[in-house]
Amino acid sequence: SLYASTLDQKPGPLSSLDSVARNEDLESDRRSVVVHPSTVQQEKYIYMSVRGRKSKNHFSLIIWDMIFYEDVYEVFIPSGVSEGNIFELTSVMKSINATFNYSIQDGDDGQAFELNSQTGVLSVRLLLSVDAHAVYFLRVLAQNIMYPCHKARLSIKVSVVDTNLHFPLLLAISVEENIDVGAVVAKVQAFGGGNALRYTIIAGNTDDKFKIDPISGDIATTAQLDFESLNIYQLMVQAQSSIFSSLKTSAMQTIHVLDVNE
Repeated sequence: SLYASTLDQKPGPLSSLDSVARNEDLESDRRSVVVHPSTVQQEKYIYMSVRGRKSKNHFSLIIWDMIFYEDVYEVFIPSGVSEGNIFELTSVMKSINATFNYSIQDGDDGQAFELNSQTGVLSVRLLLSVDAHAVYFLRVLAQNIMYPCHKARLSIKVSVVDTNLHFPLLLAISVEENIDVGAVVAKVQAFGGGNALRYTIIAGNTDDKFKIDPISGDIATTAQLDFESLNIYQLMVQAQSSIFSSLKTSAMQTIHVLDVNE
């Protein structure tokens, strides 16, 4: 059994007043305790003792510290990048007066990344291609140098983004002039840019007769169409990456208005 106390030096059950979570698997020899301090600055002394079988008297103590603001972070990298820093662990760590050693524990079998053990800066060391490997899940470890039993874990999801943002050929469409206001008359969809795109009409929308849904790309009418007033619209539609704002493309969607005998 594993006992700990933050109140005195006498081993005992973990106190709920110290916001301590305890996890014990009775079917195995592994026992784990996770301590969540109420504030990072608050100093706590944890006294522990272990009790086990005489035939198995080897114990190791690891204290998993909650020093990262989040458990998982996502980083987006343009396809074709082969070098450069992409993430800094210290930027997502709580302020703690300690020095850590950083390492990648899992998820980098191809050794495409490098983590500086002293600064915690993650960088690319091999060419990243969305066709070869679109997503990486890296498991990194931060270990307290002065107190090696204190460790922290963090997962980093690295998504490689296709920078070949483009529209397919947009075919001209025809709608009758008496179509209901608000009806969807066309749908545009671009590809690439991580598929996190936003759509806008940047030209050709005479009298603002149409609107486009920024997420779905649906184009709908905003007012009644009139064949006699204008029977063709050439909307210049733009798709822009929400991940890389400089990544954008545009295409023309032609809409013919058909006359209806009244």
